[in-house]
Amino acid sequence: YEQVQAAWDGKDPALLNILTPLYGAYQALLRYRNKRGALDLDLPEYKIKIGADGHVEEVGKRIRVDSHKLIEEFMICANVAAADAIEHHGLPGIFRIHEQPAPLKVEELREFLSSMGFSLASNARAKQF
Repeated sequence: YEQVQAAWDGKDPALLNILTPLYGAYQALLRYRNKRGALDLDLPEYKIKIGADGHVEEVGKRIRVDSHKLIEEFMICANVAAADAIEHHGLPGIFRIHEQPAPLKVEELREFLSSMGFSLASNARAKQF
C-alpha cells in the first residue's frame, strides 16, 4: 500500500504510467459503487506493536490512504470475478452471504435516528442506511 501511495504521490514517477489507468478504473468503480448504494464502511484500523517480551507495546491508528481503497476495490472485483467463474462452470464453492438485518435491530435504529431528527423508511435498502 505504501509503495503504491508513494508512487501516486509523485515519489516514483516511473510507476505513474501503470497507476494512472488503475486510478481511473478505480474512480469508475467508485462511481458505480456509489450509484448502486453500496455501504462504505471506511472504519479506522489499528496497528498493534508487540514488544520483545511478547506483550503489547503500542496501539495506534493505521493511516488509511487512497492506495488502500484502490487495492481493496480491485480485490473485491477479483472475488466477484472468481465467484462468477465458479457459478458459471457449476463448480462447488462456499460463499458468504450477508443476511438481512433483524427487524428488531432496524426498529431500534429507526427509533434512535428519530431521537436525533432523522428518519429511516420502513422498507430501507442499503443505500438508505
